[in-house]
Amino acid sequence: MTVSISAVIALNDDPRAAARFYAEGFHSNIKPNSTTLTIGGMDFELIENGNRRLTPAVSFMVRFAPGQENQLRSLWEHLMAGDETISGGAALMPLTSYDFSPLFGWLVDGNGVNWQLMINSLTSGAASTDSAAKTANPAVIPYFMWTGDEPQAAAATEVYNQLFGSENFMTLDSPGMHNFTFGDGVAMRLSSDSAEEVESACQALGLTGAEVAEGTEAVVKPDRFGVYWTL
Repeated sequence: MTVSISAVIALNDDPRAAARFYAEGFHSNIKPNSTTLTIGGMDFELIENGNRRLTPAVSFMVRFAPGQENQLRSLWEHLMAGDETISGGAALMPLTSYDFSPLFGWLVDGNGVNWQLMINSLTSGAASTDSAAKTANPAVIPYFMWTGDEPQAAAATEVYNQLFGSENFMTLDSPGMHNFTFGDGVAMRLSSDSAEEVESACQALGLTGAEVAEGTEAVVKPDRFGVYWTL
């Protein structure tokens, strides 16, 4: 069984302005006044709800191919700079070379959304010389990080692999101590053509009472690993 996942992000300010900001940075097409867009193959819905909390426990990994360093730097600068409606961001890990990537950086943008930008060194051993490859959009997937004393990533990965496929997310038990955990400001949305598949996925995730009555706001609940979900 494979159920698709998308992201619903709650912001303090106008989600239409945020959608335009992200569409510009990621070169994504967007309809006027829309609050939904597709970035790197992943669907995002932006809503306004100042009561929900964004934390670095959920970030979005933006994976560029070798040879796309300039494209990565351009996106980093855009997210860090903000615009007339969105304040600038802050680097959590500076944009530089690391053991796991020749170019990587982690930032929180002015909306409070966390992004990890990296050159995916596993894609190939050398930079591509193909012009189409250098201008292709990067892939985007959610990255879940557990910060408690009890490891959760392995158990969560086993369940998520069965439901969503191993290439559609990343997980980590943080080796450091942090004063945050998962917040409800980012909720992953389950969707499928089969209602039975969604119900089965909810059961596997330990979600109960997640049904949404017509005309009401979507219910946001944590799964048995702490990650928030909605339908």
